[in-house]
Amino acid sequence: MAIQFNGNNLHANFTVNTPARTLNTNFTPDTGRPVFCIYSVEINSGDSEDGLVELRSDTAATPTTVRSSGRNQFNVTGILGVGGNSITTAQLSYLVPPGHNVRLVTTNTTGTPTFTLKDQTEITL
Repeated sequence: MAIQFNGNNLHANFTVNTPARTLNTNFTPDTGRPVFCIYSVEINSGDSEDGLVELRSDTAATPTTVRSSGRNQFNVTGILGVGGNSITTAQLSYLVPPGHNVRLVTTNTTGTPTFTLKDQTEITL
């Protein structure tokens, strides 16, 4: 594939992968090449629940640096006294340097919302 950039031809070789990653588990996308990682995480929050998902990545065995995040906070009890639920899909992405570790961390800030990893694409550059 050739890409025009300021009149110069750049040649890019990349590989698109659909891995089987798991929430709250450490992984290394690639040890020798950068990887653009894209994940969709569904957060289902019931009444008075608050859920947070973070894409963390760095060189630590268990990464702590937040690179991208999404949240779903839902509270309707005070409105007519009825409960319910809210579903949000968080789109998390980050260009992971070679050899860096990644962890998709879920946090039940309030209550017990549920998290589902819906889609995952990793593009090795």
